[in-house]
Amino acid sequence: MASRNPTLHFNIIMVSRSKRIAHRGGPGHSRSTSQSTGTPSRESSTNKSLPTSSPKKPSPKKALKQRANRHPRGRFGTGDTMCSAQRMVDMQRQDAIYLSQSEYCSAPPIGLELVHMQIVIPGDTLVPKALRNLQVFDEIRREHRVWITREENSETCFDVSATHTKPLHVALNAINQKIHDMRLSEESLTAHYFVQSPEGDKESTIGYEIGKRPVVKGAKNNSHYSKYMLDALVIQFAAALPPALKTLKFLRYLTMHVDFGHLNISAKPKTAGKRLSVEEFSRALNLYSSRGRGATIQTEMPNLEVANELLSSLISHSEISKENAEATLTHHVQFEVDKQTVSADLLDREGSVMATSSKCTQTEGHPPLDWIVSAPATYMDWNLRVDSRPNLVGDRSGQLSEATANFVHSFIFKIDGEDCAETDTPSKEADGPPRRFKLPRWQTAAHGNLAQVSSNFRTKSCARLQYRDTPYEIQLSITQHWAKLPVSAKPDRLSWSVSVSSIHWEEALSECKSNESSREFEGALLNRLWPGEGSLKERLKEFLECVFSIQTAIVELQS
Repeated sequence: MASRNPTLHFNIIMVSRSKRIAHRGGPGHSRSTSQSTGTPSRESSTNKSLPTSSPKKPSPKKALKQRANRHPRGRFGTGDTMCSAQRMVDMQRQDAIYLSQSEYCSAPPIGLELVHMQIVIPGDTLVPKALRNLQVFDEIRREHRVWITREENSETCFDVSATHTKPLHVALNAINQKIHDMRLSEESLTAHYFVQSPEGDKESTIGYEIGKRPVVKGAKNNSHYSKYMLDALVIQFAAALPPALKTLKFLRYLTMHVDFGHLNISAKPKTAGKRLSVEEFSRALNLYSSRGRGATIQTEMPNLEVANELLSSLISHSEISKENAEATLTHHVQFEVDKQTVSADLLDREGSVMATSSKCTQTEGHPPLDWIVSAPATYMDWNLRVDSRPNLVGDRSGQLSEATANFVHSFIFKIDGEDCAETDTPSKEADGPPRRFKLPRWQTAAHGNLAQVSSNFRTKSCARLQYRDTPYEIQLSITQHWAKLPVSAKPDRLSWSVSVSSIHWEEALSECKSNESSREFEGALLNRLWPGEGSLKERLKEFLECVFSIQTAIVELQS
């Protein structure tokens, strides 16, 4: 973030015919340049060899007579007269140039002697979601006459090829600027950072290091939130919400949820120290909102025993759940094929759990709204996200093809008496409502062509619990992860997560009308998202009390 233009670090390897030159560069090494190969565009092209003088124009009277005698079909700019020879040659030249430039939008030809350059973007957090489709580089490919391809199974490594070295250097600056612009357009306009300020913040110092979570130095985790924390965040949310909701006006099919996790610093200003005051830390987080994201929240946590204890604690917590509350358990399976997500519900049928209601979806590139709240005085951070609901792909109903559906329905799981905990502690109140997770175990390996191409296989077990007498719902889930199709019941890794959503949020977001004025839209949407009497601050306070109560319950188990 110290450099104005490029904010990405590149590892560049240049291979020029028989010579190999290694070059490592960063933002300071990528020189800004205005050089261009001078490739003519398709829209404007001239030929100096052709005569530039135009024929003599007829007199005004003669022109009026010719126009009056012309057939109506040839009037109003749709004349049936033939183009001039110069115009026809010019159009042919433009088409030839466009077709010749189109060859750069594919893989480089085999057998052609080329100079190669490799660009490596370190870390997935710095890769814009729009880079999943390399068509975003088509303009650069045509203008600078370079081939841009991606290594197989790599989202962060690109190969750039050209017939000479000069267009490679010019294309590097163009690619760098393009990625920088995409990051700003995807993140800085939607991501905002807030600080859940601790009491006595004037004397507090916060650790601020790359690869670590910001925490208050010399202080223990505070499990209980204070009125000061709540009121300060209510004021910030009430001021920032109305203008932020403008980004949702023309979007459809949105979902809204709160996720808990740990904030991780992946990049920081060079001038920032390792210990900051609360005010300095707030300013540092604000830079991420305007200059691109350098801090992300990790919502997957590894200690599964905490998930079991948290589920039992939430059910019996009088300030969170209703009396005699029961958690609803559901199971789902997901995997990816050709960058599309195939998902299905799991239902228990006579002891065997099988997949049903399968569908294929494709997720949007980035969230339209992402608010991250850092809580350095407690154990748990959180964020408020508004995502585009995954798009159904395939046929109009989003159902899978017959081969894919049969592949999914061949999955067999079993939910037995073993729970997810690593210890052998028996479940409390075994005859009552479920207070511990029971995970589906993989039983039978599926066969078929899709078994070789499927990846990121996971099963998700979710427990849902209503928060008091409110529309808010707590979702606690455990996910089993496999890199590919499972070959055994033991997953590659396990994780758990907790989130909050509302049964009315999705309906409220889908009722947005683009023909409303900005002020009417903001007021109506705020009333639908957080209904009730009183001002916006009073309604937000009730919502944040729900978030803080769950945050406190998690911190109490961790301390």
